[in-house]
Amino acid sequence: MSYCVHCGVELADYETKCPLCETPVVDPNRLFTSGEPPFVDAVEVKEKKFNRHFIVTVVSAVMLIPFIVTTVVDITLSLGMTWSAFVLGAEALFWLWFVLPFQSSDPSPYACCLIDGAATALYVLLVSVLTKGDGWYLPLALPIIAAATLEILLIIRIHRARRIGKLTKVGLGFIAASFLPLLIDVAVTHYKNGSFMPLWSWYASVPLAVFGVTVTALSRSVRFTEWLRKKMYI
Repeated sequence: MSYCVHCGVELADYETKCPLCETPVVDPNRLFTSGEPPFVDAVEVKEKKFNRHFIVTVVSAVMLIPFIVTTVVDITLSLGMTWSAFVLGAEALFWLWFVLPFQSSDPSPYACCLIDGAATALYVLLVSVLTKGDGWYLPLALPIIAAATLEILLIIRIHRARRIGKLTKVGLGFIAASFLPLLIDVAVTHYKNGSFMPLWSWYASVPLAVFGVTVTALSRSVRFTEWLRKKMYI
């Protein structure tokens, strides 16, 4: 069994470079089962440039087709826009979620998250108005959407933090994720029973929090993090 001369990761017999740091394997006594030589000439790969605005324009134009078809059918049969409004809202939501961020080479995850949260809230409001919902939007749907948006923003903040390690980010991410089931449970319980006491979320929030705290504590162990880095390549 061989080890990387740069980072010490354990190497399989067929590997010609380290899977963690990509350092070439230098060991003349090893037999490469893949039949490839231990040294491979580096090939410079140039990134192909493509016109993002053109792709966004084409996708947007294609997305208009089902909306136009459903609107024409809806107006013809119902003499007005009824169910076709759901199609328009769903396509607008899809466009904001996936097409709009693609237009930029480096979109801000915070801005995308806020836009997606606001768009989701507006679409659910549209559903509530068109279906004449029985007052469930403000006390139930809006708090859940707001809680999910804030949760994602918190996880993005943890992921983008530069002064903490990868393992610590994983642990803090699980701790942050443990709050979402609790907030959803409180919103549902208050809407149904008028109580703020959570009922079922303990079964999800407690294991997530315990796992997150455990991982965060283990991330402080240099020996454990070094072992995990060499075995899991993280």
